[in-house]
Amino acid sequence: MQEPSRFRTARRTALKTLIAATALPITSHAQDRYPARPITIVVPWGPGGSGDITARTFAKYFEKRTGQTAVIENK
Repeated sequence: MQEPSRFRTARRTALKTLIAATALPITSHAQDRYPARPITIVVPWGPGGSGDITARTFAKYFEKRTGQTAVIENK
């Protein structure tokens, strides 16, 4: 006896879901949160200039957003 098409479709959908569910743990593995270490922002100008002030303002925003420390280095 031939199965009705809706049962065949439901079985295919269930089989595809089962295959996808078994493949999911393989592809998703734990990683460290980015960034895992303090971030260094290099400013190519001396301290006290507009580039330094902008970098320090961004560093405060970055620290609030990510919870990581940002270090400003003037070169």
